[in-house]
Amino acid sequence: MNYKVSDLSKILDISSNTVRRYEGMGYLSPDRMDANGYRVYGAEDVTKMIIINHYRKIGFSHAEIAEIFKSGYHEKISMYEGRLAAIDKELAYLTGIRHMLKDDLVLMKKIEEVKDGFYQRDCVPMNYVLYSENGVLLKEEGRLDTIQEFFYNASELRYVYIFKKEEIAQGILNCNEGIAVKEVHMERFGLAKNEFTCAYEQKPSIMKIAKFPLNFSELSGEQKQTLFEEVFGDVTEFMKENQYEMAGDVIGIKISMSLAEDAEEQYVLVSVPVQ
Repeated sequence: MNYKVSDLSKILDISSNTVRRYEGMGYLSPDRMDANGYRVYGAEDVTKMIIINHYRKIGFSHAEIAEIFKSGYHEKISMYEGRLAAIDKELAYLTGIRHMLKDDLVLMKKIEEVKDGFYQRDCVPMNYVLYSENGVLLKEEGRLDTIQEFFYNASELRYVYIFKKEEIAQGILNCNEGIAVKEVHMERFGLAKNEFTCAYEQKPSIMKIAKFPLNFSELSGEQKQTLFEEVFGDVTEFMKENQYEMAGDVIGIKISMSLAEDAEEQYVLVSVPVQ
């Protein structure tokens, strides 16, 4: 049975332009004409169109489909295995993105739940690498390599502040910034620890949501002191009342940016380890 372009369009629900484009790619061979001079296609062309549609759904490119059409059975198996591996990699990436999106939502909802208070729980163990200390960029070659490995290999990243225990004890609020990956994900993303990575261990912690200006590193000493009281004042008082001691550096996980009263600010989950 012979088919016109319009027949293929109706049967397969595709445009006439698609049929002609596939013909131009060499998939189809309408070597017959009807009495009116129109191209006609054979049953094998319908089969090819169905197979091409199947390959496209799987995710093969037209270049790959052309290669498949010229390949033997074993070569096709190899191409299928390659495509399956690519899909598995994409799924792993999307799973990571989904986890990070869910974490973002949980943290953003915490903003409303906690408001001006704080709560207690164990912090999540992480590994981080700093890219800035007190507003000064850190540029060692090995550090930059590590930052880029974190940045490009890990689909689940956190941007963090690290406040040194000794400085917090003295009422000093220096801005140390970095990127972090949960300990449980390091091997999954092929990340290795080195001299530039630091471990943030799981410990009982006091947590609160705090607002930081985006230009935190550029604040004056007086402004940082005011911010210190806003962030740590009630936590410090709570620790004294309950005979807690700070058990390590403080981590601040950046949650989101917001615009309030024409000023850009960010919400940060501050986690103070205690014992």
